[in-house]
Amino acid sequence: MNVWSFVSVSVLHVWLCMSVALAAVVDVSYKNLDKVRKAEPFSVFLIVTKNCEKCRLLYPKFVAASQAFKGDTSVLFGRVKDTKLTSEWEVTSFPSLVFFEKGGKHPMKHRGDITVDTVTEFVSRALGRDSATVRRHYTTELTTTNFYEILGIPRQFKFLLLYKQEHEEEVARIEKYAEIFKNEDSIIFLRLDVLREPNLAEQFETRQYPSLYWYPDDERPEKARYGGKMDDTQILEFIKDQTGIQRTKSGALVENAGRLADLDRLISEQIHFIEKVRNMDLVITEAKRRSKYHKQDLAKYYIFLLKEIKKAKSIDILDDERAAINRALSEDPGPKSSEALIKMRNIIYAFVDATGKDLHKNTAESKFVVNREAREVKLQIDEELVYLDNGEEYRATGDGRTVKLKKKGKQKNKTQGRENRHSHHHDEL
Repeated sequence: MNVWSFVSVSVLHVWLCMSVALAAVVDVSYKNLDKVRKAEPFSVFLIVTKNCEKCRLLYPKFVAASQAFKGDTSVLFGRVKDTKLTSEWEVTSFPSLVFFEKGGKHPMKHRGDITVDTVTEFVSRALGRDSATVRRHYTTELTTTNFYEILGIPRQFKFLLLYKQEHEEEVARIEKYAEIFKNEDSIIFLRLDVLREPNLAEQFETRQYPSLYWYPDDERPEKARYGGKMDDTQILEFIKDQTGIQRTKSGALVENAGRLADLDRLISEQIHFIEKVRNMDLVITEAKRRSKYHKQDLAKYYIFLLKEIKKAKSIDILDDERAAINRALSEDPGPKSSEALIKMRNIIYAFVDATGKDLHKNTAESKFVVNREAREVKLQIDEELVYLDNGEEYRATGDGRTVKLKKKGKQKNKTQGRENRHSHHHDEL
């Protein structure tokens, strides 16, 4: 049986709804704005600037979003690089979305994430359509107008399917992979119709279709042909191995998403010094060295936290950072922003986990006060939480009190005992 034959009817329907005409993203400048908007359609522009990595990575996703409105003359998709135009529109952050209502003369800014879903839903509402009925595409169709630019984008993983029109199942499959990773700008899925674009197809050595190629996230990416089996399990494992990006088959974040094992090990190895804010320059230098081999945005956050601990002279600064993340999440920032915040919070938990392990091994030496909410030591005694504070053990009784446990062995003298009772707000067993 063909390995593609088990693709569901609903996924296969993605291809069947495609038409030959594709929406184009027009490059717009101060000089041609009036010309391209002559009919004054609803217009949405991706605003980018020079040397903006996020702008480059996001562009293929914006093109993919435009494909849901292919051949629709009531909407215009454009990209703006012109600094004169962006200045006139008072755009100060990049990338951004600016739109004009149908017949409108004044630009308005779109607030929120820029993803295939958010752009499709935003434009659908503006056109008075039900976004649920709009057939969106998460893969980007390569054409002569975007082929070289998109494939030349540095620091972005790319997976490209070469296909013919009879390869409906293969197109549906790559579309499914693209949907799984739809909120990851560092990875894109592309498709090239070799009959529609024969000149572009000649850029590849194969004449066997369908074929899958991939590009690493290098500064100058070079293509390589995928030689494995065309089945879900093997391809998804290949994507995970090549990119380091892990998602469930439904597209959800995996547990501990965002954490980098190499930097987690560094935190665990050096937590004793980090807690005491000692040798921080050496720890930060080593973190920078290890970060060269990982996703820069995630690795940079580890380094940022280490610098914040050094600056505050206390690891407790992580509680403030975690609280800020939770506040941001409570404001429903959008799917991509929410996932980024969750990854950041997971990285904070790398410090929390390391702290718990260090306390468990060195309770008599540790000076770190365990936060009652965020840094619970995963140790149970009679189903009550045990906390460690300045080398002493305390038990949460469940009625709002924290009770210090007596240590077995040599008894303290009465004077020291009285001092302890006055210096701690705890009841002693």
